[in-house]
Amino acid sequence: MGCISAKDLQAQVTDTIIAITVQTGIIEFDQIFLLISEVLKEAEDIRLNCIPSRVNMFAITKVHLMSQPNLIDAYKVWTWAVSLCNKGESKGNTKFTFNKQEEFDKKPAFEYNLGKCGDARLFWFGKFLSDYIKGVFRAQKLFPSVKQKVKDMFERIIVMRNDIFKYAQYYQGNEKYQVIAKVAANIAALGRGVQVVDAFEKHLNDYVSEVNQLYDKHSEIESEADKTGKEVYHKLDVIHLEKSDDGEPDLFRIKNKINFIVLNYLNGKKPRTADEEAFYKKIKEDRAKGKPKQLGLEHYAFGEHEFPYKLRWTGCTTIDLPIAEMSVALEDLNTQKTDIFKSRILIRNLTQTYKLKKDHMIEAWKIFIWAAGAEQGSLSRKGVCIKNQFPVLFGHDKVNYTNEQLKQLHLYFKDYLLLIPPLRIDALEAQWQKFNEQFKVLIKDWSEGDFINQTAFRQVSVYNQYNIMTNLAKNIYLLKSYRPQAKKLYEKKYKKRIEEAKEFFEQANKVIEEADPKIDPSKNIKLEELITVVHKGDKASEEKINKKKKKIDEFLAKLPK
Repeated sequence: MGCISAKDLQAQVTDTIIAITVQTGIIEFDQIFLLISEVLKEAEDIRLNCIPSRVNMFAITKVHLMSQPNLIDAYKVWTWAVSLCNKGESKGNTKFTFNKQEEFDKKPAFEYNLGKCGDARLFWFGKFLSDYIKGVFRAQKLFPSVKQKVKDMFERIIVMRNDIFKYAQYYQGNEKYQVIAKVAANIAALGRGVQVVDAFEKHLNDYVSEVNQLYDKHSEIESEADKTGKEVYHKLDVIHLEKSDDGEPDLFRIKNKINFIVLNYLNGKKPRTADEEAFYKKIKEDRAKGKPKQLGLEHYAFGEHEFPYKLRWTGCTTIDLPIAEMSVALEDLNTQKTDIFKSRILIRNLTQTYKLKKDHMIEAWKIFIWAAGAEQGSLSRKGVCIKNQFPVLFGHDKVNYTNEQLKQLHLYFKDYLLLIPPLRIDALEAQWQKFNEQFKVLIKDWSEGDFINQTAFRQVSVYNQYNIMTNLAKNIYLLKSYRPQAKKLYEKKYKKRIEEAKEFFEQANKVIEEADPKIDPSKNIKLEELITVVHKGDKASEEKINKKKKKIDEFLAKLPK
């Protein structure tokens, strides 16, 4: 089996079989140029079903840190890493199946169950390996005949070139030489494509040999994986993945870089040469130039829940769009909760409804309306009411309060109503449902590598594909860790506040109508005393009151003075 150097690998990645040709005006040449170009595209399609998968497998396992790595090296490191994620006990937890070529129409070439391994890139390695095996065997079957077509047509073109003046006899002067120059340029471009065809045929033999060797040795490699996996586990440990749903199994991912395994356990392999080191350094520098920037979406909230997350752009639109939508959904949900939290504290502190067993906004509203009626007389006769569709205190701006606390409460309730309009609540609830749907796709489809065969991903430079996978993996772990928190926020906090808002809308106008007037203005009852008048015998325990008061005071202390 031949060895493939770093320079050989680079040539396979950056070279292309496709040749760009231009029309010459000579029908005989233009026809054969078109035909050979189509065959070269066919050859390139076959080649691209092998090379990117190989490069990505080597990048995921980091075997390119060693000189002249091969597929067996990559598979060994992968099984060790999978064993590491299974805490050195992959035997019995994992399953690997290499299917026969005749089964490829119905089954993947490689099927795998990684047990307790939840490392996204290790899952994707299995997907790349399956695609690679299919691609190599397909190339072995189809490429020889395609290459022969290319060879025959190119030889015919060379023969025709020798008679170029015969074909160009109908052109005169500069026009003739321009036509001849176009033919020469096309032949040179096609010649470069033919060279790539020849080079791929040479490497294809190595690829086929590697795959056949893997079919023969994979059981032995898998059976010995726990020996290394257990040793590495005790040195590196693993990260436990957050459960995004109840009933989800415990999963683990690699804590440190996989480089450690390659450099310390891949026996018989030499480190990269100085030339190879320089080659990969250049690749890393070029990749860094095109690496998408981090998208900071920090949102530090008051209260119990925070989402200080930093999602990363991958540079692949089909991945970034739903990721962005999910991040916005989290941000909107948290912002809404935070704003309602702030509004409720300000109102409850001023009305002191936190002292009640039923500490709801409608109870604070009763105190406000009764106090306002005592100062202003009948509010309903003045046209004060709440319009539900666009919730504002209709007619309330015409009321001129003399009491500063009533003025403040009026502003607080105006802000509260702007936060909870039915249309906005419906939109946020729909956004939350969409977040859940997108999350399921993220975990099921993306974690299993379905994005790998998307056109948008395949069109990205092979070396930049690793950028996409790195950032996508980080996004998956991040969103997976925040979903339980977001779910708890939605189920236990947000929905509770929405129910409270609905109760408020149902009863607010009735409170205005029934408050005419409840308090005798001549008694000059202070606002903080109204709680004993409006809500007789509904007081909470001193312990709960003190606990709530402490939280309110802590929050108010954080507000700008």
